[in-house]
Amino acid sequence: MLTGEYRHSIDAKNRLFIPAKHRENLGSSFVIAKDIRTPILKVYSLEAWEAYTAPIKNMERKLAEKFSRFLFPGADPQSPDSQGRAVICKDLLDYAHINYQDSREVVILGCGDYAEIWSLKDYEAAKAAEDLDALREELERMGL
Repeated sequence: MLTGEYRHSIDAKNRLFIPAKHRENLGSSFVIAKDIRTPILKVYSLEAWEAYTAPIKNMERKLAEKFSRFLFPGADPQSPDSQGRAVICKDLLDYAHINYQDSREVVILGCGDYAEIWSLKDYEAAKAAEDLDALREELERMGL
């Protein structure tokens, strides 16, 4: 299970240190892909990526093709180097608002069976806008 919050920076060669605890759970190879709802990146083990994309195979063909054109071209299979870094391509960095002009600082969040990579600026804005009382109420309704 991927848990925790980590803060790192993308270096000049677009490498990001993947926390050791996450690498243990992700395995020696994993996929970094665009999120479909938010301009962030998601990191999946190969097994979790297969499970996440499996429903596309059962969709009506036109819809499956649209989803496939969004998800798969930008999905980047990775194997971290000996220092635990993954190279993130420029298109993915741009999608997630991680660039030299603004900031190369990121937040990596463990979210159970996947991790999220946020630009620090976007993450702080999202946290500030979060309605924690509504979240707590919903969790309580679910019995948590």
